Amino acid sequence: MAVAEWGVSSPDALTKAYASVTPEQVNALAARYLDPDHAITQISLPQGNIPPTQDKGFGGAESFGDKPVGAVPLPDWAQSVLTMPPAPQWPLPRSVFTLPNGLRLIVRPYHASHTIQVFGMVRINPALEEPAGKDGVASLTSQLLLYGTPEHDRLSIVKRSDDIGSSVWIGSTFGAAAQTQDFPATLALLAETQLNPAFREADLATVREKLAVARQGLLQTPNHMFQRAALERLLPPNDPQLRQATPQTIRSVNRDDVTAFFQKAYRPDMTVIEVIGDIEPDAAKAAVMAAFGNWHASGPKPDVVFLPLPDIPTVSLQMEGEGRTQDMVEFLQPVGLRLGQPDTMVFSLGNQILSLGFPSRFYQALRVKTGYVYGVRSATSVDETRGTFQVSFGADPAKVPLAETLTRSLLKDMQTTPVSTAELARVKGGYLRTQPFGTASLNSIANRDLFLISHDLPLDQPNRDISTVAATTPEQIRAVFEREIHPDALSTFIYGPRPPEPAPAIAAGQTTPHGQ
Repeated sequence: MAVAEWGVSSPDALTKAYASVTPEQVNALAARYLDPDHAITQISLPQGNIPPTQDKGFGGAESFGDKPVGAVPLPDWAQSVLTMPPAPQWPLPRSVFTLPNGLRLIVRPYHASHTIQVFGMVRINPALEEPAGKDGVASLTSQLLLYGTPEHDRLSIVKRSDDIGSSVWIGSTFGAAAQTQDFPATLALLAETQLNPAFREADLATVREKLAVARQGLLQTPNHMFQRAALERLLPPNDPQLRQATPQTIRSVNRDDVTAFFQKAYRPDMTVIEVIGDIEPDAAKAAVMAAFGNWHASGPKPDVVFLPLPDIPTVSLQMEGEGRTQDMVEFLQPVGLRLGQPDTMVFSLGNQILSLGFPSRFYQALRVKTGYVYGVRSATSVDETRGTFQVSFGADPAKVPLAETLTRSLLKDMQTTPVSTAELARVKGGYLRTQPFGTASLNSIANRDLFLISHDLPLDQPNRDISTVAATTPEQIRAVFEREIHPDALSTFIYGPRPPEPAPAIAAGQTTPHGQ
Protein backbone atom coordinates (compact mmCIF):
# COMPACT_ATOMS: atom_id res chain seq x y z
CA MET A 1 0.00 0.00 0.00
CA ALA A 2 2.83 2.38 0.86
CA VAL A 3 4.50 1.81 -2.49
CA ALA A 4 1.50 1.40 -4.78
CA GLU A 5 -1.00 3.89 -3.32
CA TRP A 6 1.01 6.47 -1.39
CA GLY A 7 4.08 6.63 -3.61
CA VAL A 8 6.63 6.31 -0.82
CA SER A 9 9.51 3.86 -0.64
CA SER A 10 8.45 1.76 2.36
CA PRO A 11 5.96 1.44 5.24
CA ASP A 12 8.52 3.11 7.50
CA ALA A 13 8.46 6.19 5.27
CA LEU A 14 4.67 6.25 5.49
CA THR A 15 4.85 5.96 9.29
CA LYS A 16 7.24 8.91 9.46
CA ALA A 17 4.94 10.96 7.25
CA TYR A 18 2.01 10.32 9.60
CA ALA A 19 4.15 11.11 12.65
CA SER A 20 5.12 14.52 11.24
CA VAL A 21 1.50 15.73 10.89
CA THR A 22 0.62 18.55 13.32
CA PRO A 23 -2.77 19.60 14.71
CA GLU A 24 -2.38 22.94 12.94
CA GLN A 25 -2.09 21.17 9.58
CA VAL A 26 -5.19 19.08 10.27
CA ASN A 27 -7.22 22.12 11.32
CA ALA A 28 -6.11 24.10 8.28
CA LEU A 29 -7.07 21.28 5.95
CA ALA A 30 -10.46 20.87 7.64
CA ALA A 31 -11.17 24.60 7.36
CA ARG A 32 -10.30 24.48 3.69
CA TYR A 33 -12.26 21.41 2.60
CA LEU A 34 -15.04 20.68 5.10
CA ASP A 35 -17.43 23.42 3.97
CA PRO A 36 -21.10 22.60 4.71
CA ASP A 37 -22.19 24.97 1.97
CA HIS A 38 -20.69 22.57 -0.56
CA ALA A 39 -22.31 19.41 0.84
CA ILE A 40 -24.45 17.35 -1.54
CA THR A 41 -27.50 15.49 -0.25
CA GLN A 42 -29.13 12.65 -2.19
CA ILE A 43 -32.49 11.12 -1.34
CA SER A 44 -33.36 7.85 -3.07
CA LEU A 45 -37.06 7.04 -3.48
CA PRO A 46 -38.54 3.75 -4.76
CA GLN A 47 -39.91 3.89 -8.29
CA GLY A 48 -41.54 0.48 -8.61
CA ASN A 49 -40.02 -2.69 -9.98
CA ILE A 50 -37.12 -2.60 -12.40
CA PRO A 51 -37.00 -5.55 -14.79
CA PRO A 52 -33.86 -7.67 -14.42
CA THR A 53 -31.17 -7.04 -16.99
CA GLN A 54 -29.33 -10.22 -17.87
CA ASP A 55 -25.58 -10.30 -18.48
CA LYS A 56 -25.02 -6.62 -17.78
CA GLY A 57 -23.19 -7.02 -14.47
CA PHE A 58 -19.51 -7.52 -13.88
CA GLY A 59 -18.21 -8.31 -17.34
CA GLY A 60 -15.28 -10.39 -18.42
CA ALA A 61 -11.93 -11.10 -16.91
CA GLU A 62 -10.27 -8.72 -14.46
CA SER A 63 -7.90 -6.13 -15.95
CA PHE A 64 -5.12 -4.50 -13.96
CA GLY A 65 -3.37 -2.80 -16.85
CA ASP A 66 -0.05 -4.11 -18.12
CA LYS A 67 0.74 -7.75 -17.49
CA PRO A 68 3.76 -8.37 -15.23
CA VAL A 69 6.84 -9.60 -17.07
CA GLY A 70 9.21 -11.91 -15.21
CA ALA A 71 10.04 -12.00 -11.53
CA VAL A 72 10.05 -8.67 -9.66
CA PRO A 73 12.47 -8.57 -6.70
CA LEU A 74 11.14 -7.14 -3.47
CA PRO A 75 13.03 -4.32 -1.74
CA ASP A 76 15.21 -5.23 1.23
CA TRP A 77 12.67 -4.16 3.83
CA ALA A 78 10.04 -6.50 2.32
CA GLN A 79 12.17 -9.64 2.12
CA SER A 80 10.96 -10.76 5.55
CA VAL A 81 7.50 -11.25 4.09
CA LEU A 82 8.82 -14.30 2.26
CA THR A 83 10.23 -15.94 5.39
CA MET A 84 8.11 -18.10 7.68
CA PRO A 85 7.62 -16.32 11.03
CA PRO A 86 8.29 -18.20 14.26
CA ALA A 87 5.28 -19.88 15.83
CA PRO A 88 3.92 -17.54 18.53
CA GLN A 89 2.69 -18.77 21.91
CA TRP A 90 -0.69 -17.88 23.39
CA PRO A 91 -0.09 -16.91 27.07
CA LEU A 92 -1.84 -19.18 29.55
CA PRO A 93 -3.73 -17.77 32.56
CA ARG A 94 -2.08 -17.76 35.95
CA SER A 95 -4.88 -19.68 37.70
CA VAL A 96 -8.10 -21.55 36.96
CA PHE A 97 -10.51 -22.41 39.77
CA THR A 98 -13.76 -24.33 40.04
CA LEU A 99 -15.80 -22.89 42.90
CA PRO A 100 -17.96 -25.11 45.15
CA ASN A 101 -21.11 -24.09 43.24
CA GLY A 102 -19.59 -25.23 39.92
CA LEU A 103 -18.68 -21.77 38.60
CA ARG A 104 -15.38 -21.78 36.76
CA LEU A 105 -13.04 -18.83 37.36
CA ILE A 106 -10.02 -17.78 35.28
CA VAL A 107 -7.59 -15.21 36.66
CA ARG A 108 -4.98 -13.33 34.64
CA PRO A 109 -3.00 -10.75 36.66
CA TYR A 110 -2.01 -7.78 34.52
CA HIS A 111 -0.52 -4.82 36.38
CA ALA A 112 0.04 -2.32 33.57
CA SER A 113 -2.63 -0.06 35.08
CA HIS A 114 -4.67 0.09 38.27
CA THR A 115 -7.80 -1.33 36.63
CA ILE A 116 -9.59 -4.67 36.75
CA GLN A 117 -12.01 -6.11 34.24
CA VAL A 118 -14.51 -8.95 34.67
CA PHE A 119 -15.91 -10.98 31.78
CA GLY A 120 -18.61 -13.60 32.26
CA MET A 121 -20.65 -15.91 30.07
CA VAL A 122 -23.51 -18.28 30.74
CA ARG A 123 -23.64 -20.95 28.07
CA ILE A 124 -27.23 -21.18 26.81
CA ASN A 125 -28.71 -22.96 23.81
CA PRO A 126 -32.26 -21.61 23.33
CA ALA A 127 -33.12 -24.29 20.77
CA LEU A 128 -32.59 -26.97 23.42
CA GLU A 129 -33.66 -25.08 26.56
CA GLU A 130 -36.73 -23.02 25.66
CA PRO A 131 -40.07 -24.69 26.49
CA ALA A 132 -42.27 -25.71 23.58
CA GLY A 133 -44.33 -22.80 22.28
CA LYS A 134 -42.25 -20.24 24.19
CA ASP A 135 -39.59 -19.56 21.56
CA GLY A 136 -38.09 -16.15 22.30
CA VAL A 137 -38.12 -16.45 26.08
CA ALA A 138 -34.29 -16.63 26.12
CA SER A 139 -33.99 -13.24 24.38
CA LEU A 140 -36.64 -11.72 26.62
CA THR A 141 -34.89 -12.99 29.75
CA SER A 142 -31.50 -11.64 28.69
CA GLN A 143 -32.91 -8.21 27.84
CA LEU A 144 -34.97 -7.97 31.03
CA LEU A 145 -31.88 -8.49 33.17
CA LEU A 146 -30.93 -4.94 32.17
CA TYR A 147 -33.97 -3.53 34.00
CA GLY A 148 -32.68 -3.94 37.53
CA THR A 149 -33.51 -5.71 40.77
CA PRO A 150 -36.56 -5.50 43.08
CA GLU A 151 -34.70 -2.87 45.14
CA HIS A 152 -33.08 -0.90 42.31
CA ASP A 153 -34.52 -0.19 38.87
CA ARG A 154 -32.51 0.26 35.68
CA LEU A 155 -31.74 3.96 36.23
CA SER A 156 -30.74 3.35 39.83
CA ILE A 157 -28.29 0.68 38.73
CA VAL A 158 -26.78 3.07 36.19
CA LYS A 159 -26.48 5.83 38.81
CA ARG A 160 -24.79 3.52 41.31
CA SER A 161 -22.31 2.45 38.64
CA ASP A 162 -21.64 6.08 37.71
CA ASP A 163 -21.17 7.03 41.37
CA ILE A 164 -18.51 4.33 41.72
CA GLY A 165 -16.91 5.38 38.46
CA SER A 166 -17.16 1.92 36.89
CA SER A 167 -19.14 0.20 34.17
CA VAL A 168 -21.37 -2.89 34.43
CA TRP A 169 -23.11 -4.89 31.71
CA ILE A 170 -25.68 -7.61 32.28
CA GLY A 171 -27.11 -10.57 30.36
CA SER A 172 -26.08 -14.02 29.23
CA THR A 173 -22.73 -12.34 28.63
CA PHE A 174 -21.92 -9.96 31.44
CA GLY A 175 -19.03 -8.11 33.03
CA ALA A 176 -17.62 -5.01 34.64
CA ALA A 177 -14.66 -2.65 34.55
CA ALA A 178 -13.38 -0.70 37.53
CA GLN A 179 -10.37 0.91 39.09
CA THR A 180 -8.58 -1.38 41.51
CA GLN A 181 -9.86 0.34 44.65
CA ASP A 182 -13.45 0.17 43.36
CA PHE A 183 -13.37 -3.49 42.32
CA PRO A 184 -15.18 -5.01 45.36
CA ALA A 185 -18.07 -2.54 45.16
CA THR A 186 -18.34 -2.95 41.38
CA LEU A 187 -18.30 -6.75 41.60
CA ALA A 188 -21.01 -6.67 44.28
CA LEU A 189 -23.17 -4.46 42.04
CA LEU A 190 -22.60 -6.81 39.09
CA ALA A 191 -23.60 -9.88 41.12
CA GLU A 192 -26.67 -8.21 42.62
CA THR A 193 -27.97 -7.17 39.19
CA GLN A 194 -27.06 -10.40 37.41
CA LEU A 195 -28.43 -12.80 40.04
CA ASN A 196 -31.46 -10.98 41.42
CA PRO A 197 -33.52 -9.58 38.52
CA ALA A 198 -36.91 -8.03 39.17
CA PHE A 199 -38.67 -9.08 35.95
CA ARG A 200 -41.31 -6.38 36.42
CA GLU A 201 -44.55 -6.80 34.47
CA ALA A 202 -44.32 -3.30 32.98
CA ASP A 203 -40.77 -3.91 31.74
CA LEU A 204 -41.78 -7.29 30.33
CA ALA A 205 -44.65 -5.72 28.39
CA THR A 206 -42.34 -3.12 26.86
CA VAL A 207 -39.54 -5.49 25.89
CA ARG A 208 -41.91 -8.22 24.71
CA GLU A 209 -43.73 -5.97 22.26
CA LYS A 210 -40.50 -4.48 20.90
CA LEU A 211 -39.09 -7.95 20.34
CA ALA A 212 -42.31 -9.23 18.72
CA VAL A 213 -42.49 -6.30 16.27
CA ALA A 214 -38.82 -6.67 15.36
CA ARG A 215 -39.30 -10.39 14.83
CA GLN A 216 -42.26 -9.78 12.55
CA GLY A 217 -40.10 -7.58 10.38
CA LEU A 218 -37.30 -10.14 10.23
CA LEU A 219 -39.60 -13.01 9.27
CA GLN A 220 -40.82 -11.03 6.25
CA THR A 221 -37.38 -10.27 4.85
CA PRO A 222 -36.60 -12.20 1.65
CA ASN A 223 -33.15 -13.26 2.82
CA HIS A 224 -34.54 -14.79 6.02
CA MET A 225 -37.22 -16.67 4.09
CA PHE A 226 -34.59 -18.00 1.71
CA GLN A 227 -32.28 -19.13 4.50
CA ARG A 228 -35.22 -20.69 6.33
CA ALA A 229 -36.34 -22.61 3.25
CA ALA A 230 -32.82 -23.94 2.76
CA LEU A 231 -32.58 -25.04 6.40
CA GLU A 232 -35.91 -26.85 6.23
CA ARG A 233 -34.68 -28.89 3.27
CA LEU A 234 -31.45 -29.88 4.99
CA LEU A 235 -32.54 -30.81 8.51
CA PRO A 236 -34.91 -33.50 9.80
CA PRO A 237 -38.44 -32.19 10.44
CA ASN A 238 -38.17 -32.01 14.24
CA ASP A 239 -34.55 -30.96 14.57
CA PRO A 240 -34.08 -28.32 17.31
CA GLN A 241 -32.16 -26.06 14.93
CA LEU A 242 -35.42 -25.50 13.05
CA ARG A 243 -37.01 -23.78 16.04
CA GLN A 244 -37.58 -20.08 15.59
CA ALA A 245 -39.33 -17.39 17.56
CA THR A 246 -42.44 -15.78 16.07
CA PRO A 247 -44.47 -12.77 17.20
CA GLN A 248 -47.03 -15.24 18.53
CA THR A 249 -44.60 -17.27 20.64
CA ILE A 250 -42.96 -14.10 21.96
CA ARG A 251 -46.28 -12.52 22.94
CA SER A 252 -47.28 -15.74 24.73
CA VAL A 253 -44.39 -15.44 27.20
CA ASN A 254 -45.43 -14.28 30.66
CA ARG A 255 -43.49 -13.42 33.79
CA ASP A 256 -43.66 -16.97 35.13
CA ASP A 257 -42.09 -18.23 31.87
CA VAL A 258 -39.23 -15.75 32.17
CA THR A 259 -38.62 -16.58 35.83
CA ALA A 260 -38.66 -20.32 35.13
CA PHE A 261 -36.24 -19.96 32.22
CA PHE A 262 -33.90 -17.81 34.28
CA GLN A 263 -33.82 -20.40 37.07
CA LYS A 264 -33.23 -23.23 34.60
CA ALA A 265 -30.64 -21.66 32.28
CA TYR A 266 -28.74 -19.15 34.44
CA ARG A 267 -26.73 -21.50 36.60
CA PRO A 268 -23.25 -21.21 38.14
CA ASP A 269 -22.25 -24.61 36.76
CA MET A 270 -22.94 -23.30 33.23
CA THR A 271 -21.01 -20.06 33.84
CA VAL A 272 -17.41 -18.98 33.31
CA ILE A 273 -15.96 -15.77 34.77
CA GLU A 274 -12.56 -14.27 33.99
CA VAL A 275 -10.93 -11.61 36.15
CA ILE A 276 -8.09 -9.87 34.35
CA GLY A 277 -6.08 -6.88 35.50
CA ASP A 278 -4.49 -5.43 38.63
CA ILE A 279 -5.22 -8.30 41.03
CA GLU A 280 -3.63 -11.57 42.15
CA PRO A 281 -5.39 -14.97 41.85
CA ASP A 282 -6.20 -15.55 45.53
CA ALA A 283 -7.66 -12.06 45.93
CA ALA A 284 -9.73 -12.48 42.77
CA LYS A 285 -11.04 -15.85 43.94
CA ALA A 286 -12.00 -14.43 47.33
CA ALA A 287 -13.80 -11.49 45.72
CA VAL A 288 -15.75 -13.70 43.29
CA MET A 289 -16.63 -16.12 46.10
CA ALA A 290 -17.98 -13.22 48.16
CA ALA A 291 -20.10 -11.95 45.26
CA PHE A 292 -21.18 -15.18 43.51
CA GLY A 293 -20.56 -17.91 46.10
CA ASN A 294 -24.18 -18.04 47.28
CA TRP A 295 -25.47 -18.61 43.74
CA HIS A 296 -26.68 -22.20 43.50
CA ALA A 297 -28.44 -24.36 40.93
CA SER A 298 -30.93 -27.17 41.39
CA GLY A 299 -31.54 -30.19 39.21
CA PRO A 300 -29.38 -31.60 36.41
CA LYS A 301 -27.40 -29.35 34.10
CA PRO A 302 -29.26 -28.48 30.88
CA ASP A 303 -28.14 -30.07 27.63
CA VAL A 304 -26.68 -27.37 25.37
CA VAL A 305 -25.05 -29.55 22.70
CA PHE A 306 -26.98 -30.70 19.63
CA LEU A 307 -27.14 -34.38 18.82
CA PRO A 308 -25.19 -35.43 15.74
CA LEU A 309 -27.22 -35.25 12.55
CA PRO A 310 -28.17 -38.27 10.50
CA ASP A 311 -27.04 -38.31 6.90
CA ILE A 312 -28.07 -35.00 5.34
CA PRO A 313 -29.57 -35.38 1.86
CA THR A 314 -28.29 -33.55 -1.19
CA VAL A 315 -31.03 -31.07 -2.05
CA SER A 316 -31.56 -28.03 -4.25
CA LEU A 317 -33.65 -24.89 -3.99
CA GLN A 318 -34.26 -22.01 -6.38
CA MET A 319 -36.30 -19.09 -5.04
CA GLU A 320 -37.28 -16.12 -7.16
CA GLY A 321 -36.53 -12.72 -5.67
CA GLU A 322 -38.74 -9.84 -6.74
CA GLY A 323 -36.65 -7.14 -8.37
CA ARG A 324 -33.39 -9.08 -8.07
CA THR A 325 -31.08 -8.94 -11.07
CA GLN A 326 -28.37 -11.20 -9.67
CA ASP A 327 -28.41 -14.62 -8.12
CA MET A 328 -27.14 -15.31 -4.63
CA VAL A 329 -25.75 -18.85 -4.78
CA GLU A 330 -24.82 -21.13 -1.89
CA PHE A 331 -23.36 -24.64 -1.99
CA LEU A 332 -23.47 -26.53 1.28
CA GLN A 333 -22.61 -29.94 2.66
CA PRO A 334 -22.02 -31.50 6.09
CA VAL A 335 -18.47 -32.31 7.19
CA GLY A 336 -17.09 -34.46 9.97
CA LEU A 337 -14.86 -31.67 11.33
CA ARG A 338 -15.33 -30.73 14.98
CA LEU A 339 -14.10 -28.13 17.46
CA GLY A 340 -10.60 -28.80 18.72
CA GLN A 341 -9.67 -31.42 16.14
CA PRO A 342 -6.30 -31.00 14.38
CA ASP A 343 -7.93 -31.81 11.04
CA THR A 344 -10.20 -28.80 11.50
CA MET A 345 -7.15 -26.52 11.41
CA VAL A 346 -5.65 -28.43 8.46
CA PHE A 347 -8.90 -27.98 6.55
CA SER A 348 -8.97 -24.29 7.50
CA LEU A 349 -5.58 -23.75 5.84
CA GLY A 350 -6.84 -25.44 2.67
CA ASN A 351 -9.96 -23.31 2.77
CA GLN A 352 -7.83 -20.15 2.97
CA ILE A 353 -5.98 -21.29 -0.14
CA LEU A 354 -9.39 -21.56 -1.78
CA SER A 355 -10.91 -18.22 -0.86
CA LEU A 356 -8.70 -15.92 1.25
CA GLY A 357 -8.16 -12.79 -0.83
CA PHE A 358 -7.20 -12.17 -4.43
CA PRO A 359 -4.38 -14.74 -4.58
CA SER A 360 -6.86 -17.51 -3.66
CA ARG A 361 -7.96 -20.12 -6.17
CA PHE A 362 -11.62 -19.15 -6.11
CA TYR A 363 -10.90 -15.46 -6.70
CA GLN A 364 -8.37 -16.13 -9.42
CA ALA A 365 -10.59 -18.61 -11.31
CA LEU A 366 -14.06 -17.14 -10.72
CA ARG A 367 -13.29 -13.43 -10.84
CA VAL A 368 -9.86 -12.48 -12.16
CA LYS A 369 -9.66 -14.89 -15.09
CA THR A 370 -13.33 -15.28 -16.04
CA GLY A 371 -15.40 -12.53 -14.43
CA TYR A 372 -18.13 -15.03 -13.53
CA VAL A 373 -18.56 -13.53 -10.04
CA TYR A 374 -17.58 -10.37 -8.20
CA GLY A 375 -17.06 -11.85 -4.75
CA VAL A 376 -16.79 -15.44 -3.51
CA ARG A 377 -16.21 -16.98 -0.12
CA SER A 378 -16.04 -20.42 1.44
CA ALA A 379 -16.25 -21.21 5.14
CA THR A 380 -16.71 -23.95 7.68
CA SER A 381 -18.96 -23.86 10.73
CA VAL A 382 -18.21 -26.44 13.41
CA ASP A 383 -19.16 -27.22 16.99
CA GLU A 384 -18.87 -30.29 19.21
CA THR A 385 -21.22 -32.47 17.17
CA ARG A 386 -21.97 -30.80 13.83
CA GLY A 387 -20.06 -29.24 10.96
CA THR A 388 -20.83 -27.73 7.56
CA PHE A 389 -18.84 -26.42 4.60
CA GLN A 390 -20.28 -23.64 2.46
CA VAL A 391 -19.34 -21.81 -0.72
CA SER A 392 -21.26 -18.66 -1.67
CA PHE A 393 -21.08 -16.08 -4.42
CA GLY A 394 -23.21 -13.61 -6.38
CA ALA A 395 -23.43 -13.81 -10.17
CA ASP A 396 -25.58 -12.95 -13.15
CA PRO A 397 -27.98 -15.83 -13.83
CA ALA A 398 -26.27 -16.74 -17.11
CA LYS A 399 -22.94 -17.08 -15.29
CA VAL A 400 -24.21 -19.30 -12.46
CA PRO A 401 -23.85 -22.64 -14.32
CA LEU A 402 -20.33 -21.71 -15.43
CA ALA A 403 -19.33 -20.63 -11.93
CA GLU A 404 -20.93 -23.73 -10.42
CA THR A 405 -19.07 -26.10 -12.74
CA LEU A 406 -15.77 -24.36 -12.11
CA THR A 407 -16.36 -24.34 -8.35
CA ARG A 408 -16.90 -28.09 -8.25
CA SER A 409 -13.82 -28.62 -10.42
CA LEU A 410 -11.66 -26.52 -8.09
CA LEU A 411 -12.84 -28.56 -5.11
CA LYS A 412 -12.00 -31.79 -6.92
CA ASP A 413 -8.54 -30.44 -7.64
CA MET A 414 -8.04 -29.87 -3.89
CA GLN A 415 -8.80 -33.58 -3.39
CA THR A 416 -6.49 -34.96 -6.03
CA THR A 417 -3.44 -32.69 -6.12
CA PRO A 418 -1.49 -31.41 -3.10
CA VAL A 419 -1.42 -27.62 -2.87
CA SER A 420 1.84 -25.90 -3.79
CA THR A 421 4.42 -25.09 -1.16
CA ALA A 422 4.10 -21.39 -2.07
CA GLU A 423 0.33 -21.40 -1.47
CA LEU A 424 0.74 -23.21 1.84
CA ALA A 425 3.52 -20.87 2.96
CA ARG A 426 1.32 -17.85 2.19
CA VAL A 427 -1.61 -18.97 4.37
CA LYS A 428 0.63 -20.40 7.09
CA GLY A 429 2.57 -17.16 7.33
CA GLY A 430 -0.63 -15.13 7.40
CA TYR A 431 -2.10 -17.26 10.18
CA LEU A 432 1.04 -17.21 12.32
CA ARG A 433 1.54 -13.45 11.87
CA THR A 434 -2.02 -12.58 12.90
CA GLN A 435 -2.13 -14.72 16.06
CA PRO A 436 -0.34 -12.17 18.28
CA PHE A 437 -3.15 -9.69 17.58
CA GLY A 438 -5.41 -12.01 19.58
CA THR A 439 -3.38 -11.14 22.68
CA ALA A 440 -3.22 -7.42 21.96
CA SER A 441 -6.27 -6.55 24.10
CA LEU A 442 -7.64 -7.85 27.38
CA ASN A 443 -11.08 -8.21 25.78
CA SER A 444 -9.85 -10.58 23.08
CA ILE A 445 -7.86 -12.65 25.58
CA ALA A 446 -10.81 -13.01 27.94
CA ASN A 447 -13.35 -13.76 25.21
CA ARG A 448 -11.14 -16.54 23.83
CA ASP A 449 -10.70 -18.01 27.33
CA LEU A 450 -14.45 -17.97 28.00
CA PHE A 451 -15.20 -19.69 24.71
CA LEU A 452 -12.64 -22.42 25.32
CA ILE A 453 -13.70 -23.20 28.88
CA SER A 454 -17.43 -23.08 28.14
CA HIS A 455 -16.92 -25.55 25.26
CA ASP A 456 -14.74 -27.84 27.42
CA LEU A 457 -11.64 -27.16 25.34
CA PRO A 458 -8.18 -26.80 26.92
CA LEU A 459 -6.94 -23.27 27.48
CA ASP A 460 -3.83 -24.09 25.48
CA GLN A 461 -5.97 -24.95 22.43
CA PRO A 462 -4.64 -21.88 20.54
CA ASN A 463 -1.08 -23.19 20.99
CA ARG A 464 -2.14 -26.64 19.83
CA ASP A 465 -3.73 -25.07 16.75
CA ILE A 466 -0.57 -23.06 16.08
CA SER A 467 1.53 -26.23 16.29
CA THR A 468 -0.85 -28.01 13.92
CA VAL A 469 -0.67 -25.17 11.41
CA ALA A 470 3.13 -24.97 11.56
CA ALA A 471 3.42 -28.72 10.87
CA THR A 472 0.75 -29.02 8.17
CA THR A 473 1.89 -30.44 4.83
CA PRO A 474 0.34 -30.19 1.35
CA GLU A 475 -0.49 -33.90 1.46
CA GLN A 476 -2.41 -33.50 4.73
CA ILE A 477 -4.58 -30.81 3.14
CA ARG A 478 -5.25 -32.98 0.11
CA ALA A 479 -6.17 -35.95 2.33
CA VAL A 480 -8.61 -34.04 4.54
CA PHE A 481 -10.34 -32.52 1.50
CA GLU A 482 -10.58 -35.95 -0.09
CA ARG A 483 -12.22 -37.31 3.05
CA GLU A 484 -14.55 -34.42 3.89
CA ILE A 485 -15.65 -32.78 0.61
CA HIS A 486 -18.01 -34.30 -1.95
CA PRO A 487 -18.10 -31.87 -4.89
CA ASP A 488 -20.79 -33.78 -6.78
CA ALA A 489 -23.01 -34.01 -3.70
CA LEU A 490 -23.17 -30.33 -2.72
CA SER A 491 -26.62 -29.02 -1.94
CA THR A 492 -27.40 -26.02 -4.15
CA PHE A 493 -29.44 -22.98 -3.10
CA ILE A 494 -30.11 -20.11 -5.51
CA TYR A 495 -31.95 -16.92 -4.61
CA GLY A 496 -32.84 -14.83 -7.65
CA PRO A 497 -33.74 -15.32 -11.33
CA ARG A 498 -33.60 -18.90 -12.58
CA PRO A 499 -30.26 -19.59 -14.30
CA PRO A 500 -29.96 -21.68 -17.46
CA GLU A 501 -29.03 -25.36 -17.35
CA PRO A 502 -25.55 -26.27 -16.04
CA ALA A 503 -22.61 -26.01 -18.40
CA PRO A 504 -20.35 -28.93 -19.37
CA ALA A 505 -17.56 -29.77 -16.96
CA ILE A 506 -14.51 -27.48 -17.00
CA ALA A 507 -11.12 -28.55 -15.75
CA ALA A 508 -9.80 -26.51 -12.83
CA GLY A 509 -7.03 -24.92 -14.88
CA GLN A 510 -9.24 -23.98 -17.83
CA THR A 511 -11.47 -21.00 -18.53
CA THR A 512 -14.09 -20.20 -21.12
CA PRO A 513 -14.67 -16.97 -23.01
CA HIS A 514 -16.98 -14.61 -21.15
CA GLY A 515 -20.63 -15.29 -21.91
CA GLN A 516 -20.15 -18.69 -23.56
